[in-house]
Amino acid sequence: MKNTVSNQLTLRRGGVKQSFTLIELLVVIAIIAILAAILLPALNSARERGRSASCMSNLKQLGQSWKFYQDANDEYCPGGYYKGYYSAYAPHNTRWFEQFEKDGILAKDVTRCASSPNWEFNSSNLNYGILVNIWGYYDNQITLAATKGNFKNPSRMACFMDSMPSQNRVDMGMSSTSFGDSVHLWYTYPQLAGLAGVGSNPGIEFRHNSGINVVLLDGHAEFKNTTQVRNPCGIAAEYDDKVESGKWDMRPCHGTGGNESGSCIN
Repeated sequence: MKNTVSNQLTLRRGGVKQSFTLIELLVVIAIIAILAAILLPALNSARERGRSASCMSNLKQLGQSWKFYQDANDEYCPGGYYKGYYSAYAPHNTRWFEQFEKDGILAKDVTRCASSPNWEFNSSNLNYGILVNIWGYYDNQITLAATKGNFKNPSRMACFMDSMPSQNRVDMGMSSTSFGDSVHLWYTYPQLAGLAGVGSNPGIEFRHNSGINVVLLDGHAEFKNTTQVRNPCGIAAEYDDKVESGKWDMRPCHGTGGNESGSCIN
């Protein structure tokens, strides 16, 4: 039986022959494409909400690890990077996540965010960082005479939040870093007006619908948008940004003497 090619497609239903022209078929395809264009952003947004929920769960577990560390260390708070501070590995320059893992209070996978394309369990490519504005990161700044009892506003003092791993930066043509395990309120990606880009510094990455997830000192985790990061009374209500050796000096909202960024309500 000979087949012929024409601009018509033929279907047979209940003995009745029905035909669709090529134009009609193209119209149907165009409608499907339009519907896909409408639905895909919603599906992507739903998928990101799922990833963000998983990220929030990770941060809550990190908050628990923070508390376990405090319980084992006279309620002292951990820091970002201190030469001679952590002791799990020689030459005693361990980062917080290594100490946590060594102490058995942190599973490695908890430091991986589903919304980040890159992750490794090292200081360069961790997906969460400790907030160094509060907890410090320079060599020999062992100033953590801070315990959880020292803070008036634990629900507004961040411990960990979304950091930008080194490989994410390299993939975007930026400098690599060894501070994927730390974040600093002044360095963000994308860069916010009035603040600096991440460069090779401890940086925040807005990877959850233009915001970040944060776990606070009281153990609760929440989402923060870019406005809340720029005016961070909700995540750093009190800290000392000019640390003196051996002394913890509380200052409201980014310090005083030109270092403040607004007023926080106690």
